[in-house]
Amino acid sequence: MRANAPSVVLTNARGNAHVNPSPRHRSCRRAETRAHASSSSSKKDSADVVVIGGGLSGLAACRELGRRGDDYLLLESSDDIGGRVRTDVVDGYLLDRGFAIFLTSYPEARRVLDYDALDLKPFYAGADVRFDGAFHRVADPFRHPVDGLQSLPNPIGSVVDKVLVGLVRFQTVLALGSLEDMMSRDGETTIMKRLKDFGFSDAMIDRFFRPFMAGIFFNRELTTSSRLFNFVMRMLATGQNCLPAKGIGAVSAQLRDGLALDSVRLNAKVANVGERSTDLSRTLTLESGESITARKAIIVACEGPEAARLLGKSLGKSPSKSESAVGTTCLYFAMEKAPTEDAILYLDGDNNGGIVNNCCFPSNVAPSYAPAGKSLASVSIIGVPEEDDETIESKVRQELSAWFGADSVSTWRLLRVYRIPYAQPNQEAPTDFCRTTSLGDGVFVAGDHRYSATFDGALLSGLRMLNHLTPVRASEDLTAQECASDAVILLNFDVPSNALGLWMRCGYRVCADGGANRVRDLQDEYERATHTVKYASDSVFKHPNRIVGDMDSVSASVMAMYRDDPRYGCCVDDQREDQDSTDFVKCLRAIVQHRPEIKRVFTLGALGGRLDHILYNMKTLFDFPSLEIVLIGDHSTAFAVPSGRTIVKRDMRYETVHCGLVPLQGDARVSTKGLKWDLNDDVMSFNSGGLISTSNQFDADVVVIDTDTPLLFTSSPSVPLRSDGI
Repeated sequence: MRANAPSVVLTNARGNAHVNPSPRHRSCRRAETRAHASSSSSKKDSADVVVIGGGLSGLAACRELGRRGDDYLLLESSDDIGGRVRTDVVDGYLLDRGFAIFLTSYPEARRVLDYDALDLKPFYAGADVRFDGAFHRVADPFRHPVDGLQSLPNPIGSVVDKVLVGLVRFQTVLALGSLEDMMSRDGETTIMKRLKDFGFSDAMIDRFFRPFMAGIFFNRELTTSSRLFNFVMRMLATGQNCLPAKGIGAVSAQLRDGLALDSVRLNAKVANVGERSTDLSRTLTLESGESITARKAIIVACEGPEAARLLGKSLGKSPSKSESAVGTTCLYFAMEKAPTEDAILYLDGDNNGGIVNNCCFPSNVAPSYAPAGKSLASVSIIGVPEEDDETIESKVRQELSAWFGADSVSTWRLLRVYRIPYAQPNQEAPTDFCRTTSLGDGVFVAGDHRYSATFDGALLSGLRMLNHLTPVRASEDLTAQECASDAVILLNFDVPSNALGLWMRCGYRVCADGGANRVRDLQDEYERATHTVKYASDSVFKHPNRIVGDMDSVSASVMAMYRDDPRYGCCVDDQREDQDSTDFVKCLRAIVQHRPEIKRVFTLGALGGRLDHILYNMKTLFDFPSLEIVLIGDHSTAFAVPSGRTIVKRDMRYETVHCGLVPLQGDARVSTKGLKWDLNDDVMSFNSGGLISTSNQFDADVVVIDTDTPLLFTSSPSVPLRSDGI
């Protein structure tokens, strides 16, 4: 029932441990959802970016790296991809490695995955709770209003409790802000405390919420963070609980299908990640003794304990101050016919120390989970008992005999026991769901231990981590923390496709006159990226700190909004009396005057529009020597190189080799080192027949430029700069 899947120790029906079931044994083969060609591992031994771990985070990161055109290599320690999200086939039954449901409302999953291809089959929206010798239904009152009314008098809580369930559901849907806000806002407590604050009775908590939430978070004490309760309740209220027709491993397989076959290596466990050399590369050592070269960066996308082994103290803290992970045990039984036809979850509401927390019949939800005419049962236990499999099986059969009848349960055949000591990182309050993903020296980390232990958290971690690999200036890649002390100017030209990430990351935002009209375009993009609507995004989207110009192009409605509404905290700086300066220049002067500590300014839209405007913007680079001004476009960046010696560091992960030097300030005597066509005390000139170093290329990570006159340096990103670094 969990929202993410675990690492496992597999045991067969007699309890013999085997981590890698033989694919040659007919009754124990990999699910058909396995990515094609994954059995033949690549022999590639170097890449610009090496990703360690083939779970959801690593797969999502690799697929995005491939989409961007980056050279990558995925190292997976086991015999197949998927990590904790895999499915085995045993005697024709689909066995997920630990029972897991897929919530269709996960925003990142909706963006990344093809739901139609997954062929998702829904559960009934509710649960049957076993209490005092009988089952009692708790139904979603909005999806099953008749069942909801009929459940009002049952003993699983009072009538007031049932009404509160509907109110809490309604409240989570209407909660303002994005899902990320929900995971970081103040007021965090435990699920238990949150339920009591809502007014739920002890009976409702013990008989329903305790087993229901334990099935998701493996914590019957309900000390898990209330932030996760809010998140999951919104997901349950706005989507369906499903199983993919081919097993939960279909999710991993779909991500794998988007990867290059020669960029995945299986059975490649990393022993150590080595040290970064002076050329920025890093040599990793596999347990086999083989060396793997990461030329630019490594991404450690393993589960928490393995990431800690590889990275040590540099990894930082876990999602919770409580370090111990949480586990579960899952048993699968084959049978001729399930004792019920309902596609519903069954919960233990007696709370009297029994071993079973929840169970279901996956074949009732998705018939493909069992051979034709057969049924499959999945039984979940919280934690990993010390008893052997036979003892666990005996206890489970005894309890379920009371649930479904001894005559039925006695005929069930045990297929497999999955002992899962690390099902999720511990997520007890207090938590931090926005942990560092960039550790410096080209080391990045992703995984559910960086965000939340859900499918969405794993995907989000793998994708958002790449924001730190995204360049916002051609000569360097910047993290959000580095951008916080910088300014960004939005000019009144078409908004570059890369604008949103930079706008949201910079600490001071300035609009040049009509550039304020284009903020709405950025907010629209933000809402699409975060799945929020305007009334919600207004509180989290970053509006301009200042609007500067002669106010001849900003619309009256935008002007009134920012001038008259104190919520936006925007200063409107009307400089219409100055008709000798461009609005770009006025913005730069305002930054120097009002924020003298700022030394770097990114300018969006400066390389679009009319040619005369572009030329003036380039000329302006040289008029503010105290500022490092970078002009940003979809396909180019430009900045000034002052006289003297300048070192330009190329980020080869994202920049093409193409660059140029242009002598806009007059003839210049220039020497370079690190270009394909280096200059050796050559005179560059814009005059007829003069030398201009366009279409040059980087030939090294670092280019040294010596010039007696300032120059313009240009370079080109390998892909348009991304817009989702929010």
